[in-house]
Amino acid sequence: MLDLPGSGAHLEFTATEHTPPPTPHAEALLVLYLGNQSTVDRVLTRLAVTPVPSANPYWDRVGVTVVDPDSFRVVLVSQIWQRSTRS
Repeated sequence: MLDLPGSGAHLEFTATEHTPPPTPHAEALLVLYLGNQSTVDRVLTRLAVTPVPSANPYWDRVGVTVVDPDSFRVVLVSQIWQRSTRS
């Protein structure tokens, strides 16, 4: 479980023996809305990874995509997430 300090949010990873683990796919993304560009820049520096192009150009316009050590993609967005008002 990962805690996001000061946010009241956490991210929990689980595993089970009766289903296979997920496999990386270019369209399977974990998107983190970090709120501003300086935070995105700090995270990129700390991770010391090179961004990759996203399979969906939308994510290249609003964020930076990186690949984690297990080959899963994570998008770092400099905006604050806002719930859609569409029904």
